[in-house]
Amino acid sequence: MKNSIGIVIGTGKSSISEYKDNKVNMIPNNEGYIMTPSVISYIQDDMVVVGSQAKRQLLIRPDSTYSLLDYYIHNGYNIKDVLIQKLIEDAKSYLDKDIDEIVLSVPCLDSIDEYKDLEDKLNVKIHKIINHLDALAL
Repeated sequence: MKNSIGIVIGTGKSSISEYKDNKVNMIPNNEGYIMTPSVISYIQDDMVVVGSQAKRQLLIRPDSTYSLLDYYIHNGYNIKDVLIQKLIEDAKSYLDKDIDEIVLSVPCLDSIDEYKDLEDKLNVKIHKIINHLDALAL
């Protein structure tokens, strides 16, 4: 059986869930919260922090801290890839199992094609990508 999770990528916050026993269970991040700020911060060349840790860096490192909203304004940062990878890692840690595939709900401003190349980068199958409006309709 495949281990699947759902990831909602929001311009302000993102979340992870698992469908199990006919109900949706929210998966907390590594800090214990079910909502993760959609923020990343480059601490050093090879070190990136995500979520609340990154949000705390806004005052100290404003030039190297980016929110998903910054992505839409400036359209150039690798925020989505890093954020999704972190959410997958948090789900693996919490569930204590590998994640085989994901379903992504993405902001309406995004093109679905922007996410298609993520499978190779994340080493996980993307089962479905839907935008937030379509997800609400379901």
